[in-house]
Amino acid sequence: RALLDHADRLERTDPVSKDTFFHLSGESAQRPEVLRHRKRLDRLDPRGDSVLLTEGNDADRFDECWNVQPPFGPFPTELADGYPLTAQVPERLDSPAYEAAAAGVRRLVEAHPDTAFTLAHDGWPASALAAVPERVDLWDLDEE
Repeated sequence: RALLDHADRLERTDPVSKDTFFHLSGESAQRPEVLRHRKRLDRLDPRGDSVLLTEGNDADRFDECWNVQPPFGPFPTELADGYPLTAQVPERLDSPAYEAAAAGVRRLVEAHPDTAFTLAHDGWPASALAAVPERVDLWDLDEE
C-alpha cells in the first residue's frame, strides 16, 4: 500500500507491457497500469456526436460504443484484447475500482466537450456515480 503513494513515479518507470494484470483489491485501482490507461484516454478520439460507454451490449441509437471496465474506465472496443485491458478482474469489486473507472470517464468527457456521453453501468456505487460529470447520461443496466 505504501508504494501506491508513489504511483505517479512508478508509472513513469513501469514497463508498458508485461504479464497479466490481476485485480486483487481496491488498491489495484491505483496501480501504474490503471493510471497510464487513464492518461492515454487523451489520445483517443470518439467518432460521432454520441458515445455509449457500457459494461453491457451496444445500442444502435449511438454513433459509437466503447467498453467501460472498472478499474480502467472507458476504451474503444478495438483495444479490448490488449494489455492491461485483458485483466483478471473479480465479479465483485470494491468501490475504489468503480471510482477509478469514473475518473477515466471524467477524463474522456472533459477531453471531448462537444460529444454527448451515456454511461451504461452495472449497478455502480453512489461514490463512483458522483464522480461522473453531470452532463453524462446514466443508464443502470441492473434496472432493465
